[in-house]
Amino acid sequence: MNDFTEAKADLRRQMREMRKRMPSAERARVSRIICAKLASDKALAAPSGPIAVYLASPMEIDLSDFIRQMLARGIKTLAPRWNGTAYDLAEIKGLSPPHLRTGPMN
Repeated sequence: MNDFTEAKADLRRQMREMRKRMPSAERARVSRIICAKLASDKALAAPSGPIAVYLASPMEIDLSDFIRQMLARGIKTLAPRWNGTAYDLAEIKGLSPPHLRTGPMN
């Protein structure tokens, strides 16, 4: 493992630990702030193509509010989807159970 790869892995471990320690109410508050900032970004008001997002695990910043706003604006929104052998980007049509299914990362 080279120095860069090792530093990157260490930073990821640190961030994972910080997310684990963050109270859920604080995570929800921060999620709302981040989603509002993203939704008000001028570049995302009318993107020239699709946007890519992630669907959060319980310990991550939840982008659901932002995703709903993009879908309501008619903006093509993509997220990683497990196809059985690898991840690809798939279009999100909604965030309710008929549109999503649980993958290997929940």
